[in-house]
Amino acid sequence: MQKKKSEKIMLNKQILTRLLLITFTPLFLTACSGMQQTSDNESNTGIKKEYSSTYIDAISAMKNGESEQAQTLLQDVINKQPDFSNAHVNLGIIFLNNNSLNEAENSFQHALRTNPGNIYALNQLGILYRKQGKFSAAKSSYEKAIDINSDYAFAHLNLGILYDLYLYDFPSAIEQYKKYQDLTKDKNKQVGKWIVDLERRQNKQPAKKSK
Repeated sequence: MQKKKSEKIMLNKQILTRLLLITFTPLFLTACSGMQQTSDNESNTGIKKEYSSTYIDAISAMKNGESEQAQTLLQDVINKQPDFSNAHVNLGIIFLNNNSLNEAENSFQHALRTNPGNIYALNQLGILYRKQGKFSAAKSSYEKAIDINSDYAFAHLNLGILYDLYLYDFPSAIEQYKKYQDLTKDKNKQVGKWIVDLERRQNKQPAKKSK
């Protein structure tokens, strides 16, 4: 009984660690990438010069945890340049972090209507669907991001976590984690531990008897 309780506590810690990584890490990647063209087929090349300072202030506010200020500034940018896709993504991230899931989804979908190739919107939409328990939709969203840009590391990471914790497809989880590790210059030690843990658990599984 004590052993099972310890295993359950350990599993809960693993789940929390993974979810913290996918919740917070993409925020700053998406935020910092907002000044850049997000994919080869993006309809707009970025924010107009006259609105860039407002957008930069919004990103700084996001980094500093000033979500209300960031939301106000992002909405100002969107009102002036509604075709700037990444402003919608970052506004969606604020909603997502505040657990305003309907508003977050609307923002991510608006970003995708503006630019169907916005991999950041697809990645964040996958996170939102995962929070809602829509695992098939989350998987599809991550895979769309990877189809657009196979080198987008965070989509591989989030897909790996989905396979690992929710779909229980451990070989696929290992594959995605390793892809993430290959794509990131600085190897993530925590993800490396997850790979080792999954491979060890796989090796412990008894071989299926042939009929």
